Amino acid sequence: PRRHIVAHAGGAERLDALATALSLAPPAGRHRPPLLVFGAGRDLFVPPGEAVRLAAALGDDATLVWRPDAGHALFDAVPAWTTDAA
Repeated sequence: PRRHIVAHAGGAERLDALATALSLAPPAGRHRPPLLVFGAGRDLFVPPGEAVRLAAALGDDATLVWRPDAGHALFDAVPAWTTDAA
């Protein structure tokens, strides 16, 4: 949880820098459409809004599959997202 992320970042004051480093915005410019973007509302590692921002930045070239109750990598929703991906 949060204390692990703070420790990884090197302290609470470095969280913004870590969030910027993990941003999905830079890869958005290198994609080949179409792109299927998965988002998880309870992701504790990647801010949930990143999937939303990525899909919005790509507009019609992206489809967002949003799982509001899923965690990181949607491990707790594997059957649902693998069906969506297929």
